[in-house]
Amino acid sequence: MVQGCLDWQEQGLNPPSVVLHATEDYLSEENIIGRWLSEQCDRDPDAWASSEALFRSFEMYARARNEFVGTAKAFGAKLAKQPGIRAHRTQTARGYVGLKLRPSPLENLQCMRRGRRTG
Repeated sequence: MVQGCLDWQEQGLNPPSVVLHATEDYLSEENIIGRWLSEQCDRDPDAWASSEALFRSFEMYARARNEFVGTAKAFGAKLAKQPGIRAHRTQTARGYVGLKLRPSPLENLQCMRRGRRTG
């Protein structure tokens, strides 16, 4: 038992490779949602976005980076665990309060063009 303690102090835990891979997969999956939130969304306690629009945005973001997408249900469960974000259902759609999607570059361009036509 003393030798085991000495080995642990010298080498650390040395978890099996299956545990290391599972941990890496988990952290990668969690990081992709965090990166998507910081790059594609704005936090706003009064904002609401539909589950469909959020998942569509995340799916495109993850696929463009060759990341695992998962299911809309799993995405929603992870999103609801984020601080300041909570699930909220309206009469017509499910969604989340606390964030909004940033306009895509294409949407920004379309708005600029519309503004020039009308202005």
